[in-house]
Amino acid sequence: MLEFVLVIQMCYAMQGVCNLPMPSDVKYETHQKCALEGYRKAGEMISELDAGLVNKNRILFKFWCIEQKDDEEKKINT
Repeated sequence: MLEFVLVIQMCYAMQGVCNLPMPSDVKYETHQKCALEGYRKAGEMISELDAGLVNKNRILFKFWCIEQKDDEEKKINT
């Protein structure tokens, strides 16, 4: 069975740089669940930052979901 890991990255568009990606410890059953959580979490994270800082640096959050085999399937296939 496949699982998906959410990875979020904070970027500064004005400087053209991004922080290191931050993978989640949570594994999601479907890509859709992972993506929906990415939108929710990114919105939550940008809302918690100072608005002046966000606007000045054009801070944004990127996210993606990485597909992984679950641990049981890895054991069977090795």
